[in-house]
Amino acid sequence: MGNSKHDTGSCTTLKRFDQMLNVYEEGQQYGNQVSPLLSGRLYTGLAEAYSNVGQSSKALQSLERAYKLYPNDPKDDPNFSYTHFKLPHGFEVCVYLNLKKPEKAWEALNIINKSIPQEIVPDRVELSIDQADASLQSGNVDQACSYLKDAVTSALVLGSKLRYYQAYALFHHYGVKDVASALKARQQA
Repeated sequence: MGNSKHDTGSCTTLKRFDQMLNVYEEGQQYGNQVSPLLSGRLYTGLAEAYSNVGQSSKALQSLERAYKLYPNDPKDDPNFSYTHFKLPHGFEVCVYLNLKKPEKAWEALNIINKSIPQEIVPDRVELSIDQADASLQSGNVDQACSYLKDAVTSALVLGSKLRYYQAYALFHHYGVKDVASALKARQQA
């Protein structure tokens, strides 16, 4: 599983969700040989992968398993010092957004919102993008525009092309006309 983080990240970026799922399914064979933190991360990845290919029940089962495996205090895990990935709530958001369940995504987003500094940091930008997505899925275009505007502005301040393009992709995904007209109306108000 040494290179799977890179493999799955590339798969997500390139929208190769079947390959992403294959990598995580292969990784399951090592689940009992790694720490609870890494094992929990494996199952959050599986949850995200299953949700990307529309396998709702497997996605939710994997998410539940991840929550059971994640240590209460990840910093106590021997592998914590060299890991960098979000905790289960972040993956829960991805799963529910992929499954088009924005109300469930909002529950996790509200928890995450309380744990991230209000300053402009990469995690805050990612949160704004997810909030925009949940807002759009809920039909609240004005709220989504506010989150997208914050995300784009913050991404530019941070110099984060990744987050900037994620916001742009979301903007494009939901139809430039609807979001663009709402953004324009907000700017004129």
